Amino acid sequence: NRINPLDLPKVNDKIKLEETEFGNILLTKISNLLVMFRLMYSSMTDLQEEILSSYIQKAYAGKGISDSTNTNNLTVTDFPTLQDLYDLIERDKEEDLYLYESMQDFHTTLKTYVTGMYSELFNGYTNINIDNELVCYDLKEMSNNEKIQRILFYNILSHTTYEIMSGDRKPSEIFIDEAHVIA
Repeated sequence: NRINPLDLPKVNDKIKLEETEFGNILLTKISNLLVMFRLMYSSMTDLQEEILSSYIQKAYAGKGISDSTNTNNLTVTDFPTLQDLYDLIERDKEEDLYLYESMQDFHTTLKTYVTGMYSELFNGYTNINIDNELVCYDLKEMSNNEKIQRILFYNILSHTTYEIMSGDRKPSEIFIDEAHVIA
């Protein structure tokens, strides 16, 4: 099962969230993605973060998504994936070597999550349905890998937060066992 880290939340049509309450969905998502990528690549510099931010924006733009896109009209296959982001950085090996050299170490790290041993966890479209009364994520298989657990927890919590904030405003409860992993 996978949650695409680059998914954007849908906003419940019955509830019009004010700009001050939910903010710009795309910019908030990019900010959250940068935190997740710092968990993947802890030695990221401020310069790399700025460059990565522009790559993420290009990945969304490549799918026709901007800060004014109505996410309610999008399906899970309309969002970019980590592969799309990886390919954008890869392209700069030829097109902008200076920019690529700044991102080369991050790009190498990202490859593990795109085509390497963690690709099934993070790369691809979301393939779970959380429109249920109870959703349980079992991360036991990753219990020996604290780094991956942190990234998974962060991705799940980010996605769950978006789902709750854009939902029907009914009371919701989240229970997190082993939350010390991300804390």
